[in-house]
Amino acid sequence: MSVLQPTSLLVNGVHRARQVSLANQGFISAIEWCSTLLEKKKMTDVTVVIGAGSIGQAIARRVSAGKHVVLADLRQEAADAAAKVLSDAGFGVTTCVVDVSSRESVQALVATASAIGTVTGVIHAAGVSPSQ
Repeated sequence: MSVLQPTSLLVNGVHRARQVSLANQGFISAIEWCSTLLEKKKMTDVTVVIGAGSIGQAIARRVSAGKHVVLADLRQEAADAAAKVLSDAGFGVTTCVVDVSSRESVQALVATASAIGTVTGVIHAAGVSPSQ
């Protein structure tokens, strides 16, 4: 009994799923197969931005294309307002409250970001002012 592995077709630079056969078991789609893999392995890249002000937002826009943004700030209201702006621009955003002077608070941020996916960047823009 041989089993064919799911494959995809490359169409205009984008991988498109196609159905493959499993010997004597009918058909499954490559999408179903990939969904199973996604459940087993995190495949989301995450950028953590600490500081939800205009500088943090600008950097997030520049470096987070195709990634999920974890936006952390000392004030939940600031994080929520910035998250709305980034979300309206098409970014996936999660907000957190963080006090960078507290080890426990930073560890909670790390746990939250790691649960979403693989952290590929951390931007520390808390306390930065354009007038400095």
